[in-house]
Amino acid sequence: LASLGGCVLAALGLDALRRRWPGTAVTAGVAWGLLLLAISLSHGQVYRDNPTLFGDVLSKAPRCVRANMVLGDHHFARQQYRRAQPFYEQVLRVTPEYERMPLSEIETQRLRQLMGRREGDYLHRELGNYVIASRRLIQVYRHTGRPDQAKRVCREAVRFGVLADVFQAELGNLFAAEGNFNEARACFLKALEITPDDPLVLTNLAAAESELGRSAEAEAHLQRALAVNPRFAQAHYNLGLVLGRRNAPVAAIRTHLRRAVDLGLPEPEKSNALLILEQLAAPEFGVTPQARQN
Repeated sequence: LASLGGCVLAALGLDALRRRWPGTAVTAGVAWGLLLLAISLSHGQVYRDNPTLFGDVLSKAPRCVRANMVLGDHHFARQQYRRAQPFYEQVLRVTPEYERMPLSEIETQRLRQLMGRREGDYLHRELGNYVIASRRLIQVYRHTGRPDQAKRVCREAVRFGVLADVFQAELGNLFAAEGNFNEARACFLKALEITPDDPLVLTNLAAAESELGRSAEAEAHLQRALAVNPRFAQAHYNLGLVLGRRNAPVAAIRTHLRRAVDLGLPEPEKSNALLILEQLAAPEFGVTPQARQN
């Protein structure tokens, strides 16, 4: 497309030249064609793969959001977190221009809530890129042992308005990983102000409440999470643990732990749940060996 104007002008010039000197026109036309071929072949190497293409783009336009996103995602998918980091950081340094692209149904709904109704199935592309870059950068910082930087990105990302509950919940996870459960609880509560029925946030909030010695509150949050999603394995597992701490009937504890395992509870929680179930099947808990075998 960039050479189209030059080709049109060259064609007009060659046509005028042909009328007076046909041989010269043919020679000039062949030379022009060879020049275009050489340019195409030399530049064609840039298109051999995404890293080369978008690396070339960044050499000309270092602030290009799309190119930085592509290269950041390229390294992120290969778990090359330190190589992905500068690309995501560059995205967040650029002022959004809000280009347009299709988003997922959930992102579209939340963007519409934020920005008002708009016609069509497309909303601002750049805002989506900034949200994704923020989430990926948080993971990069977590994987590379820099929780303070991850918290900073969480706090800054809330300003987008889109998926603010996700960033609040992620901030809560960061505090919980440090053992700061009071701050974690506060973050989870802020996330629930935006999406009151998120079962994952409710489950994480329950974990924080349990660590703070508030077993009754933890049980209530987990019951609420399971009312929203009865097949949430982690909520069943956590509820089994909370019921155990509250000296609930053994049958209730076993029900939730077994349900968690059946729903595909991941490791290491699965092994721990099976170990507890094994212990609960012992005669001292009032379960006979025959019942244990069943």
